[in-house]
Amino acid sequence: MVHSESRPNELAYWDMTKVIKRVYRITPEIKSLEQEVKSKYSQYRQAGKWPNPTIEIQSDNRLEKSNVESGYQINSLELSQEVSLTGRFGKLKKVAYEEYRHALEKAKWNRLQLEARSAGFYYALQLARQKLSQAKIRLSETTRLQEIGKIRSRVGDLSRFHRDRLIIVREKAHQQVLFLSTQSNDALNRFLDFLKLPRGMSIKLSDLDLNNTRFLDGESNAIIAQHPQYLMAKISIDKKRRELSVAKASRLDNINIRIFQEQDEFNNRSDKVTGVGISIPLPIWNTRRHVVKKANAEVSKSQYDLKYIERDLKSNYKSRTVHLSHLIKQTNHYQKTILVPAKRVFTQSKRRFRSGDSGVLTLVDAVNTYFEARDQYLALVDAALKELIQYRLAAGISINPNINTNTKGQIKSPTYKQH
Repeated sequence: MVHSESRPNELAYWDMTKVIKRVYRITPEIKSLEQEVKSKYSQYRQAGKWPNPTIEIQSDNRLEKSNVESGYQINSLELSQEVSLTGRFGKLKKVAYEEYRHALEKAKWNRLQLEARSAGFYYALQLARQKLSQAKIRLSETTRLQEIGKIRSRVGDLSRFHRDRLIIVREKAHQQVLFLSTQSNDALNRFLDFLKLPRGMSIKLSDLDLNNTRFLDGESNAIIAQHPQYLMAKISIDKKRRELSVAKASRLDNINIRIFQEQDEFNNRSDKVTGVGISIPLPIWNTRRHVVKKANAEVSKSQYDLKYIERDLKSNYKSRTVHLSHLIKQTNHYQKTILVPAKRVFTQSKRRFRSGDSGVLTLVDAVNTYFEARDQYLALVDAALKELIQYRLAAGISINPNINTNTKGQIKSPTYKQH
């Protein structure tokens, strides 16, 4: 069945929520993360199992040699089982459990990075289209002004020099439309390719809006404490501690317990002997002392790793918060203090030019000032959107706050037993 959003030449509305949901559903990165989590979960379920027992059966003709029996008989039967006196098998299962927890947090972090990449394509297409729309407005305005210039030139109110200036302004606007059309098409193709949608599909996007940007409440310590990278580092400490416990338990190898039954000749008749044996390795030449020291060092290293990871995460989060707040304030201030007055001057200059009260140079200056101000405003919006992505990554939260935590495509954790 073909999904409705995959049909070419059909106008489809896309917002960030819909984009990320599709990314969860179709991207191979998500499928890879799911399989990695499943692999670690299976490894956890398998870990800690006891070795299978061994049975040994021996058949020979020893009784025939003693004239007790004829032919071959089963004269030796032995069942053996390896056992750990130090609980090493259970400790290995706990190590596998920490690896599984680490895989879950790693998958969450990789998912957030994939969301950020998706948002980058989405915002790039939004801005490319906004710039193209703005360029078309500029072309439309300069075309009208050129027509007015022709009328004034016919009545002798405008020289050839000033008319040429209007032609140049209009042609520059036309060239900009051509250039931005190519950029917009490139951005659209990258967006469609990333979402595995057919090229040529008509896309309608939501409007650019920074007013809904929300900052997180609470102290940075509490926010960073839930960051996937911080949790990965904490889990690494737990894992190294479990590995230290395994290293200590491994200093004594597994013992081997066996139950056996043998049949042999005794006083010219067959007789059976049953017994129990045990094999205990003696840690004399190899005490694995340095393995324990290495595991201890790994624990200390992971603790120091957590400290600098926490430091860097806090610093990055605070920096991103300040930068994003500044960019939003700067964008709003720019709109009020520059964009609005520039539009007012441009409108008045057009009106005065139509009535013949204004010269071409004043009009050209007003056109350039207004549309350059709009270009600069979009540049600020672009910077703010990129900073918004980095801010939410720094906080360790979804790029889109509207995404439900149970959205299909997110990494789901299989049921497991808590240790």
